[in-house]
Amino acid sequence: MMISAMLISDIEICNRTRKDYGNLEGLAKSIERTGLLNPVLIDQDNKLIDGERRIKAHQLLKRDNIEIRVIDVPSLIVAENDANEFAKQWTPSERVAIAKAIADEEKNRAKERQREAGEQFGKGIAGGHLTASYETGKSRDIIAKKAGFSSEGTMRRAAKVVEDGIHDVQEAMDKQDISINQACQIASQPKETQKEALAEAVKPKSERKKHSQKKPQFDQSRLYANGSPISARSAYFRVEKEIETMGKDDPNTIPMIHKIIDICRAKLDRLAGDQK
Repeated sequence: MMISAMLISDIEICNRTRKDYGNLEGLAKSIERTGLLNPVLIDQDNKLIDGERRIKAHQLLKRDNIEIRVIDVPSLIVAENDANEFAKQWTPSERVAIAKAIADEEKNRAKERQREAGEQFGKGIAGGHLTASYETGKSRDIIAKKAGFSSEGTMRRAAKVVEDGIHDVQEAMDKQDISINQACQIASQPKETQKEALAEAVKPKSERKKHSQKKPQFDQSRLYANGSPISARSAYFRVEKEIETMGKDDPNTIPMIHKIIDICRAKLDRLAGDQK
């Protein structure tokens, strides 16, 4: 199965199952930058088996020829399905490695641009925009996109798992047993507790430990002394004591408790200011 070049116009594209071609502009840029890594596949009658996106990307680049490989298949529709169904995607940890490689490569390119600018314009000129990202947008967002992440935040969370997560957590993330967000939360814990946290995360929802979902409630009658409203300051301290008690009963409410306390303090300060 030798690779050869062929006119795109000579390739017969029959009724195809795929209707969503995704980011063709990104694919075209990749082909322009690194060349076509995977030749398109055709049968002995020049009918397309796999690679319509690559053909469309070549057409965006206004190229007439494309690299092809001829194979013999019993059914075009089965071959098209197999080519797409069994194509293995990069795992999150593999995408992290790709992102790091892209980042290192861009750093080297930036240094080279600085050196060339310094030679051309003299020292001190090679800063500023010459060291900025080579595409529009923030460099980390671009790197995340090139590595196949949906966002820079998702890339950062996956990198956290690779750097701080135990092997079992990384493996569960890569196998999609848990989400990247779940894996990041587990990887943020001490390594000695990650295995237990992972075991809990992969359990069916019905078997997981149930945490109290009761929202903090405050008995407003405590704001009254003998039927009369008490002072704002006294009310604040009673609220604070009440919600701290609830925090001891349910540790999961602690972040909410601190937020409520901050709001109460801010309101009390404003009230004190109004009374001056």
